[in-house]
Amino acid sequence: LAEERDLRQVPAAALGLNAVRLMTVHGSKGLEFEAVHIPGLTVAGFPSSNRWERCPCPTGMIEGSDGNSKDTQAEEEECLFFVALSRAKDRLLISHAMKQRNGNARNVSAYLSRLSRVARKDAGSTQVLKATAPQGQPYIIPISLPSEWLLTDSKLTTFEKCPRRFFYTHVLGLRSARKGTAFSRTHDCLYELISRIHAKRLVGAPTQAEILFELGEIWTKSGPTGHAYEKEYWALVERLAEVLLAVGADRSFHNVSPLPVDLPTGRIWVEPSDVSRLADGRTSIRRVRTGHRRSTEYDRLEYTLYLMAARASFGNQGVVHALHLSDEVEEIVSVTQAKLNGRMKKSQEMVASIAGGEFPPEVDAVTCPRCPHFFICAATPSGPLVVLTSH
Repeated sequence: LAEERDLRQVPAAALGLNAVRLMTVHGSKGLEFEAVHIPGLTVAGFPSSNRWERCPCPTGMIEGSDGNSKDTQAEEEECLFFVALSRAKDRLLISHAMKQRNGNARNVSAYLSRLSRVARKDAGSTQVLKATAPQGQPYIIPISLPSEWLLTDSKLTTFEKCPRRFFYTHVLGLRSARKGTAFSRTHDCLYELISRIHAKRLVGAPTQAEILFELGEIWTKSGPTGHAYEKEYWALVERLAEVLLAVGADRSFHNVSPLPVDLPTGRIWVEPSDVSRLADGRTSIRRVRTGHRRSTEYDRLEYTLYLMAARASFGNQGVVHALHLSDEVEEIVSVTQAKLNGRMKKSQEMVASIAGGEFPPEVDAVTCPRCPHFFICAATPSGPLVVLTSH
């Protein structure tokens, strides 16, 4: 659904398919169909409830508007309803659910009362599709992985979000092709620069001129050159590069290699952005991010794994730093022992699930349609799987 704008113009070869076009009312403007289905004609469904505007229009910008978003939203919903109705050539079917999932009644949309010449039909219990796999039971796929295959912290966080996506991405090696936007290309340039700066720091302190030269090479090859806002993107990258160079000038850096975290159920390898020796003799493993720090940043699994890796490799002399370039702030990561214990237990369970071949889907109405494996999710084969090469 998030990509429906890209699919709005259906290829000619697909026009004759016996299929249903699923789209938003906005996306249907200018189009016409033999039959149109409009679901959800309930109160707060269609018309939708008035919502707070993230970017309200400045007062006085629209003639006759006093800034009352309620009136504007109501008028827009009426226009959308007319658009939806007028897409149908021959058949128009409008539906609404009488009850919610919890059994409470649902009120009918006021729009239906305006349609006097509509035949109404009450539907009884609807047919329910059978599940593709037994509910409540994990789909077991016995796997045998090659010795060079490493379970890293980033892979484990993918498993935490959805075990089935982890299986397709990191076990079968089915990668998705990301659409390269100006922002994503700028983002990739930054992470390439982070890697190059660390390599230079192993032999000495790089100067700002050297860093800008490296950045220029990366930008020419991978940056959004020719984009209308190339200057703004370049200014952003240049500023964040200066932050990266400044934060760390007082320490000596070491080669980066994966750090092991041994659990009763298996081993996890943590891949830090860099490793350095502080002035007080402690060893810092650092996670560098380009964006801002979230309010719940250190509740994420990655930081627990970093802390476990620092303790396992450097004992009491190990410390974890987080650097968020957009905030221009580096800070020591601290997690309470209770949270640490809980996430360690969860990590053990996830590692055991991977070893046991348990990859159930984490069903979510918002994220699932955006997954690159959405259409093949239920097609996981039965029987054992032997992975011959590491992806």
